[in-house]
Amino acid sequence: MHNYECLIFDLYNTLISDDGMAEREKYRIDSIYTILEKSLYPVKFQTLSEKYGEMMARWAESQATNGWCVPPFYQVEYLLNSLNVHDLIVFKKTYDVYIDAILQICPDPVHHAQKALQELKDRGKKIGLISNTGKTPGVILRMMLKEVNLFEYFDDMVFSDEVGYLKPDERIFHLATERLGVKREETVFIGDLKVSDYDGAMGAGLSAHLFDRKKEDLYNIVIDYSGGYLE
Repeated sequence: MHNYECLIFDLYNTLISDDGMAEREKYRIDSIYTILEKSLYPVKFQTLSEKYGEMMARWAESQATNGWCVPPFYQVEYLLNSLNVHDLIVFKKTYDVYIDAILQICPDPVHHAQKALQELKDRGKKIGLISNTGKTPGVILRMMLKEVNLFEYFDDMVFSDEVGYLKPDERIFHLATERLGVKREETVFIGDLKVSDYDGAMGAGLSAHLFDRKKEDLYNIVIDYSGGYLE
């Protein structure tokens, strides 16, 4: 048992499930195809799917090589350029459906997520969030967290598209603790990925817990790191 003053969480598969990821990808591609078709661009669905896959591969390679977060704006720009689509209105429509997919197919909170955060709030702990954003920018993730009734619990949130670097870069962890006004040694980071979350937090001077939502209950984990069960 520990009693940390601050608990910072990863988002995907720590606070929310990501079981709808494949469905959201289908929604994105189908929606973009509909936009192009209605705008009279003669792009075949197979071509769009191939270019979409190339965009994802290029984005992943860029992030892995230089650790730079590629914002959704540049992902959509690359995709449409590869399709020879250079229309600002089409870009805006495509960008909107690209980033809004998580609001259309909204994830569910993991079991006891709200109960765990409420317990921390009741105990007067600082609560933070660090998330690598991928296709969904921080501004939309904030809306999603409002939709699933988790937003109100956080004292601060750090999203990679807003700061320019990704977990496991130690800078993102340092920024989070600085903004929360807490010491690193008084902070534990809870996330589901070994390299990005656990190794990243430990390398940045925080404590860390590697969370498995299929085997662990988030509420019990939170209790263990915030002083144990109260009598």
